[in-house]
Amino acid sequence: MAAPAICDLLYLPAIVTLVIVSAHAQGNVQFPGSSSDSSSESCVLPSGETGICKLINDCPEALENLFTQRPKICSFQGRTPIVCCAAASAPLPVHGNWSPWSAWSSCSAECQRQRSRTCSDPVPKNGGRNCPGERTSSENCTTGECAKTIDISPPTTNFECGKATQVTHGLFRRKRAFSQGNTVLEVSPFTDIFALAGPAVRESTRNAWPWMALLGQDRAGRRSWFCSGVLLNQQWVLTAAHCTNRLNVTWVRLGEHDFSNADDGVGVRVEDFSVAEVIYHPGYKPPQAYHDISLIRLAKPVQLRREARPICLPWGHEADLPLEDKTVTITGWGARFFGGPFSPVLNEVNVTVFENKICANSYSTLLDYKFNYPQSLGEESICAGDNLDQGNDSCEGDSGGPAVLLRGSHYTLVGIVSKGFGCGKKDFPGIYVRAQYPEHLAWIKKVAFSNT
Repeated sequence: MAAPAICDLLYLPAIVTLVIVSAHAQGNVQFPGSSSDSSSESCVLPSGETGICKLINDCPEALENLFTQRPKICSFQGRTPIVCCAAASAPLPVHGNWSPWSAWSSCSAECQRQRSRTCSDPVPKNGGRNCPGERTSSENCTTGECAKTIDISPPTTNFECGKATQVTHGLFRRKRAFSQGNTVLEVSPFTDIFALAGPAVRESTRNAWPWMALLGQDRAGRRSWFCSGVLLNQQWVLTAAHCTNRLNVTWVRLGEHDFSNADDGVGVRVEDFSVAEVIYHPGYKPPQAYHDISLIRLAKPVQLRREARPICLPWGHEADLPLEDKTVTITGWGARFFGGPFSPVLNEVNVTVFENKICANSYSTLLDYKFNYPQSLGEESICAGDNLDQGNDSCEGDSGGPAVLLRGSHYTLVGIVSKGFGCGKKDFPGIYVRAQYPEHLAWIKKVAFSNT
């Protein structure tokens, strides 16, 4: 039904009587010819909701329902009723979202490159939130001439690195996920904890990987282990920053193979070291997962021996060697399948290094990806998984452990276990911190090798 014109309203006696009687009943009657300032004041609708007093010709719903529902009168303005009208519904807020990042600019003379984005996908409106984070980002250039400005030359050392004893060449790969731990190995409930999983996971030969470290703390009268690390020299262990950030690491164990067995073999010495300090990479800013590495200084030096020997690092020209399609080995004490019990013995598995876009395409479908990697994956990270689709992967229990590559007769560290989703999922390879990244190497050299 079309709304009656206001002239029809004013000269239909029945309707005029209706509005006057209604106003009188509400104590707001003002006779024709009088005026009121009640327009725009708040009022209460018959439904109990708060409305606003408006001239009846400014209240479409009052006009449309005039013959079926009596309007509530606030007062009059001359001969025109002022009625209680529903307040206009506020438009829903639209929260801003960033556009994709632009391509990186060319490297400047100061060896910096930049990229930008706009808060336009969509633009915030109606009181919606602005886009979180920065509009621009920058990073150091680490290739070509710029690589020469970062000191990643080999430090002087007095030990042999990367010498494994006997390797079984099993396939084992870990990926972090939730776990509450078990009676032997306890794991904090967060999704950055890895353990090896898959049909090709095998127990390592005893003391085959002498740089492996267990990280733990004393809880409820016993020593509990929750992450892995890798020995760099006599004083320092490298691990994932989220391990030391979320849990208080107080002990580092070296020389271990089976921590459920007090006897690891004749002549084998397992040793626990207390922690003197933990130093985080300056670029680690959780919840972002970039540069997810920290260094642990042991309270006393390690006496290097067959079962406790450092890994090699990719110093100098090794930092430029390509990793894609290379097979790397990861080791740890974690679960063999998602949600399964942790292994007390050290396991190993091989995985293949993929292009980073493989991980970026998969992980970008997860809700927390934009918080963990707001600038997507870059040169600081490695994507690695099972190219045979056998489910070989990291799982609960081994964050912070090493991914190593055999070069000649020695093993070199290429990654640290950092991020994952589930265990052995084909579409979600593991994400590792790239040891070859020049900024990582320069920081490790400055902190851990300044006195070697």
